Amino acid sequence: MFKKFFQALRTGDLLNSALKDANEMLVVAEDMFQSVTDLLLYRKPIEFDVYRQDQEINRMEMEVRKKVMEHLSVHPKQDIVACLTLTTMIVSVERLGDYSKNIYELAQLYPGGFDQASSTESLAKLTAEVMAEFELTIKSIRQEHQPSAMAVLVKHREISTACDDIIKQYVEHGAEDASLAVMSVLYSRYLKRTSAHLMNIASITLNPFDRIGFYPVKGKKAEELESIFGYASDQENDE
Repeated sequence: MFKKFFQALRTGDLLNSALKDANEMLVVAEDMFQSVTDLLLYRKPIEFDVYRQDQEINRMEMEVRKKVMEHLSVHPKQDIVACLTLTTMIVSVERLGDYSKNIYELAQLYPGGFDQASSTESLAKLTAEVMAEFELTIKSIRQEHQPSAMAVLVKHREISTACDDIIKQYVEHGAEDASLAVMSVLYSRYLKRTSAHLMNIASITLNPFDRIGFYPVKGKKAEELESIFGYASDQENDE
């Protein structure tokens, strides 16, 4: 499906332009995520207005929608699936901006940031894994690279489990520092949701339109899927 999707987007100037805008949205979202997480984890200052950056992502989302609508108004029966896929993709990109904004607001609530407790190291490692997901997702869309998309799906399952484990630990055992516990739990949740939206985007290169955001279904490549994901089924996205 993904080859037809990209071929369709490159058949017209409007759709090609919309795809470029969607790719640029991803790059902006990546930069935003890295900046806000560096602020929260390491107190590294941010050199731009986070809220304006989020508004820029929103503006680009509207621009993509506008171009898709203009294309469909001229060619109402042409490239419908590609148009639907692209508009689905940018919703997840927009949500990436929202979660980065949430992380920024968390850093403002706790200006001291994380100390050098053991939780810092695990959260820093998870943050690096999500950053790697960004790079793989951008590659999967920009280069139509399925192995990168599959790697994102694998990483998402691992990140999701690790984030859940952090939350479970605080719920079951508590913490001496209540502020650190709240911040760690919220941040874990934001990381998990960011990873889930990257997984949604990357899945475009692997699945038909109705399966975007889900793991690949059992089929001709069942053995391959089992070797990658540890199973060969049509399990849902476990966000």
